[in-house]
Amino acid sequence: GLLSDPYIIGNLRDIKKLSEKTNKTSTSSANYTYTSRYFKQTANINLGGSSAGNWTPIGKNATRFNGTYDGGSKTISGLYINHPSGDMGDRGLFGNTNTKATIKNLTISGANVTTISINSAICVGYNRGTIENVKISGGTLSVGSQSGGIAGYNDGGIITSCTNSATIKYTSTVSSSSWGRGWSIGGIVGSSTGTIQKCTNTGSITGTHGAGGIVGSGNVSIKLSVNKGNIISTEVVNGYTMIGGIIGFLAYEGTGTIENCYNTLVIFLWRWRNGGPSTLFPPGLGPVRPDGRHAGGPVGGAA
Repeated sequence: GLLSDPYIIGNLRDIKKLSEKTNKTSTSSANYTYTSRYFKQTANINLGGSSAGNWTPIGKNATRFNGTYDGGSKTISGLYINHPSGDMGDRGLFGNTNTKATIKNLTISGANVTTISINSAICVGYNRGTIENVKISGGTLSVGSQSGGIAGYNDGGIITSCTNSATIKYTSTVSSSSWGRGWSIGGIVGSSTGTIQKCTNTGSITGTHGAGGIVGSGNVSIKLSVNKGNIISTEVVNGYTMIGGIIGFLAYEGTGTIENCYNTLVIFLWRWRNGGPSTLFPPGLGPVRPDGRHAGGPVGGAA
């Protein structure tokens, strides 16, 4: 597992073994975080889709993956996760990564992920490390809240040179009275306190409060990133909806920064509080209203 002699991920058996080991719970569970160990994918791998059953994400909170996974410019297809009820979150190809983790040079194609939980993604559910040059090619992500194509929650991590073309939407199975229903949905990241740079979203994003082409919400630095996907808000939850081409809600005292980013497609606010009206906001700076109905070009709302 050294940089000069990495563990080889060459087939389905290899990647399933990595998943199994990072989900062990024992007195020696720390051995399965793979801190500072290296993995190299050498072939395209199909995880089997729905016929193979639910994928078990690599790493969980107790054994956060902490090594380097180099996808070798290969593709993983057939990622299938279906937890329509009772799920605790941290879902994706990787469930939970730590601060020394790096996921890079990988394409994930045609994923099908459904979960009502927070911190869900196609690549990494809960990220603390670095994600670089990862491409999400097509597929769907249907979630509860705080979810995105590359990472559901980015906890101080760095995400760079990543793209998403999957369709991302919140699932209607979450209670309509839930405060978090459809919150923090982003093309790249759902919610973030880290850095996002040189990323592009072309997928359609549907959320309620905090829906953005790059990031749903957070105290985040976003640089040199582009949204080319439609941003849609289909309902208001507890009187709020904030959507933006780059970020829906620049949260936590508004100390985040957005530099050299742009949005090219329309923002569709389908329903405001009390039922209407439908509104289209074209690319560029749209209005920002202080009454719980925010829609703008780069930023939907800030606090």
